This record gives sequence, C-alpha cells and structure tokens, in this order.
Amino acid sequence: MELFDEFPSLGRAGLRDMKKGIDFAFRDFSRANGEAIESFFDPLMFFMVWFENLLIEAPWPLMILIFASLAWLGARSIPIAIGTIVSFFAIGWFGMWEDTMATVAIISVATFFVYRSRYPLGYFDVTVQSVASGDYACAGCHADDSQFRLFNTGGHATGYW
Repeated sequence: MELFDEFPSLGRAGLRDMKKGIDFAFRDFSRANGEAIESFFDPLMFFMVWFENLLIEAPWPLMILIFASLAWLGARSIPIAIGTIVSFFAIGWFGMWEDTMATVAIISVATFFVYRSRYPLGYFDVTVQSVASGDYACAGCHADDSQFRLFNTGGHATGYW
C-alpha cells in the first residue's frame, strides 16, 4: 500500500517545466504590458506613498488616539478601544511602528479605493439587471428604492438590504 504511505506528487522535471512555463509567460506579459499597467496605477501609488508618509511622520500619540477613536466608533466598546491603545503601545515598544503604519496605509488606501469604486460599479450592476429583466422604468433612473433589491424580479421588490 505504497499509495497511502506517500502523497503522490509531480516529478521534479514536470514541476520545473511548469515553473519555467509560468515564469516565461509572466515575463512576456510584464514586458508587453508592464509600463501601461504601471502608469495606470501611478496616481494610486503616489497617494499610497503620501498617506504612508503622513502616518509615519504624524506624532504617535495622535495616531494612537485616532486608532482608539476609530475602534470605539466601530465597536462602541471602551474595552475594545483600550485594547487598541495597549496594542499600539506594544507595537511601538517592540519597534514595529513604521512597518505597522505602512501596513495601515496599504489597507486604508485599498479600502478607500474599493469604497469609492463601489458606487459606479453598483450603479452599473443595477442598470444592467434592470435592462436584462425588462424593467426599463428604473434603468438609469433610481428615484425609487430599486437599487436596494436583493433580487430583481421585473419591478417587484422581494427583499431589501
């Protein structure tokens, strides 16, 4: 019962060939499209670097106060806010403040970007669903609550967010 003793695996040669194929395809793709992709995301990178520098250069007591305030606003719990304060003091004490601020900047910019892009994407999604279902009355015009429908049923709301 050798099958149960050792997990079947791809041989070294097959794995090497697959890895080379992926590497070559990625290299060709990045050579062909890398500059265009990079220039497209340059404004986002500029904003992220600016925000990271802002977080790093801001006084640490102010940042801890901001994070504790956000924790309290999110949880409405004093113990959570105190835990946030203690956690950020520990992060600073162990010398990881700059790395943490860089991580917070990345997460914040990504969250902001997703939050800002959800409106046009949501509008597009509702419009496409309305047109596809034949509900032309609400396609492009959302005076009613049709954008909050869970299921588009041709003009009849079956549930709300």
